[in-house]
Amino acid sequence: MKHIFALLAALLLLGVAPAPRAPLWTRTLPAGPPIADPRPLIAGTVVIVRSGYGLVALDLASGKTRWSLPSALDVGIGGDALAVARTGAVEAVRATDGGVLWKHVCKPAPFVVAWPDRLATLCSGRIAILRSRDGAVMVAAPLPRAARGPTYFATALNADYFALSNDVAHTRYAVVDAHTGVVRWTKANAQIVTTGARWIDLTPAGAGGAATVERHDLASGKVIATHRYTFGVPVDPRGTPFYASTAAVYAIAGAGELYRSELTRDEMRRITPEKGSIVAPTTLGAGAFYGTLANGVADTATMHVERFDHGTFKQTALGAFDATPAIRAGKRVALNARGTVTLFDEQGNVDTQLRTGCSTLAGFGVAAHRYVLLCTTKTSSMILGFARI
Repeated sequence: MKHIFALLAALLLLGVAPAPRAPLWTRTLPAGPPIADPRPLIAGTVVIVRSGYGLVALDLASGKTRWSLPSALDVGIGGDALAVARTGAVEAVRATDGGVLWKHVCKPAPFVVAWPDRLATLCSGRIAILRSRDGAVMVAAPLPRAARGPTYFATALNADYFALSNDVAHTRYAVVDAHTGVVRWTKANAQIVTTGARWIDLTPAGAGGAATVERHDLASGKVIATHRYTFGVPVDPRGTPFYASTAAVYAIAGAGELYRSELTRDEMRRITPEKGSIVAPTTLGAGAFYGTLANGVADTATMHVERFDHGTFKQTALGAFDATPAIRAGKRVALNARGTVTLFDEQGNVDTQLRTGCSTLAGFGVAAHRYVLLCTTKTSSMILGFARI
């Protein structure tokens, strides 16, 4: 390891970028269903990935299969185990060997949201909060009619609330108390922009000409602030996509025009580069990575990062990458270009380059000593493990 660090230091002194690193191991598995989350889930010394409608746990060091589960609707890390929603039950599974720690019969159990001490799922029309260590029902609350739908997608907002989408388009949300299972309020036709400890910012989804962000109180749903933004170009009639970092709100209006404003200000400043239109920003900390279509070439994008130096906005080109959204994991963001993935830190500095040979990057995970990348086609998933230096 010391020799590797010495080599990297020598290359940097010479102004030579290190060559992309080859993977330590590669595995190919059947692809998961299109609606499944493709991100690799790292728990201890294993990485859990989708394979068909099941799960496979691979050893982080070697890529060898540790265990597999034939069917899973959803999965999350809860305490020292995995919480798995299956047809008719929720199970706690030991990450090391797949051993079942406990099983709670629960129909239909279409989702699971996990915290260190508890998890939430849907049982017979009631949102149940289960204790992580033994699966005991701590509390259950009825699911209101307004929160019912043909499909569900749940995501934790913080330690106290989670958002439950109950439609295919993920634009109709219920905000649920993560301690009691009570649906506090619902909101139709909305896109989540960002959340805080006690509030959530939403914008109308698909509302023609709308350029508004509403800040709602998480507990009550009451609107506590409204920002109606103005743009120098027409707003997309399908709705204006909004994104947020910890410092600002970003919006894509019209034909790929990128705008930015402080979280507390209504006006938005155009920051689109002179040549090119925005693909999609990837917010990261107080800055934001975002992509532009360079010179009208549809298969590449020029990625930029914005920084703040003593209050001054600076825009820095990062290079040419595939015109697909960047993927974030922890404090790293991954961008793909012709089979080579470049990892950047929060300041836009190159962390490392990884040679994958993949045309499409679908997932990215970070462990203490490994990077795990996942590339997908319609029929297969390729998982690659790299040493994290």
